[in-house]
Amino acid sequence: MLRALSLLTYVVVSLSFAGVVQALAGDEFTTLIENVRANEHLYDNIEMRLEYRMRTGNPTKPIPETVKSGLEKKLYVRQGGLVRNEDSDSYLTIAGKSSASKFDLGYDGETMRMVRDGNIANISDGPYDDVIASPHTLILRKAFVAFPLSVYLAGGNALHSFASYRNRDVQASYIGEDVVDGFHCSKVLVETAMKGRKASTKRYLWLAHERNELPVRSVGYALNYSAALPIEDVRVTRFEEIKKGIWYPMGIQFTVYDELPLREGKTIVSNTLDIVTKAVDLNPKYPREFFQDIKIPDGAQVYVIKDKEIVKSYIQGKPKVEAPPKGAGFPVMLAAGGLLSAVTACAALWFAHHKKVHGKSVLRPASD
Repeated sequence: MLRALSLLTYVVVSLSFAGVVQALAGDEFTTLIENVRANEHLYDNIEMRLEYRMRTGNPTKPIPETVKSGLEKKLYVRQGGLVRNEDSDSYLTIAGKSSASKFDLGYDGETMRMVRDGNIANISDGPYDDVIASPHTLILRKAFVAFPLSVYLAGGNALHSFASYRNRDVQASYIGEDVVDGFHCSKVLVETAMKGRKASTKRYLWLAHERNELPVRSVGYALNYSAALPIEDVRVTRFEEIKKGIWYPMGIQFTVYDELPLREGKTIVSNTLDIVTKAVDLNPKYPREFFQDIKIPDGAQVYVIKDKEIVKSYIQGKPKVEAPPKGAGFPVMLAAGGLLSAVTACAALWFAHHKKVHGKSVLRPASD
């Protein structure tokens, strides 16, 4: 089992937002990031079946569109660089209105195809680098981290290639060793700022050495509301050893607090989210066709994208039309990263309590 090396005494240095993480004295923080990266590779091939269960608490200023409850069912497969992601989501608002959405994405190593709600589709050339779901970043759902945790901690220009962090700078630093829920952890502070601005959020992460450097807890702060009281507190409720020496966070619980009372020094639960893994497999074996078989229904608006430019658009089942003028830009859904990019367009509002948070191999069932 890969484990972090022992971390020694650190000297924290003052840093400015330059989009590059400055290492602490002795390169120990660099070593920690390398340990995280090495452990991430244990999960390079993975199939996960997940349920996201949401409930609203007591927000101070709910709106009719505020989600009262929601259930998102997800399939995520990563196999030899190929990707398949299926989402089926349903929501009920506090006004009693129900809604549902579906999303399907496949990347076969050359072409990425995705369809949202059967009415809009993208066909794009590769590579497809977003990591929509990963054991190391499930706990960072509200931070819109669609890339490896090691990249998040390292910061720098590498982050800017991902849609959700294209205009953001990240500064991470090691705080010290700590024990959380019985696990020996490295505690890390991650501060995020829009380019050229001061930090707007900060987040503490505890990475468990006995659990492949997986985060066991995350506490986030929206600094415009309070630097002292968290707006989000996330804990892994259950780990399971899915292969000798390889652990997985089977249950994760999010508690999100209403932002307005934070300014008055109060914490009121706005909503909660439980991520439950129903099944996980480290050895998916799908044929290549599984990653290509993304059905585009007749009537769907289709955009063909090459080199991040729309080169063709058409209605499925109807004659195709010429490309739009160069520089016409992408519809919101179309930026690299698919569904996640549509959400991360407003990633600066990761704490907004009223937002909708949102193959047939044999999987090993999760144990009770």
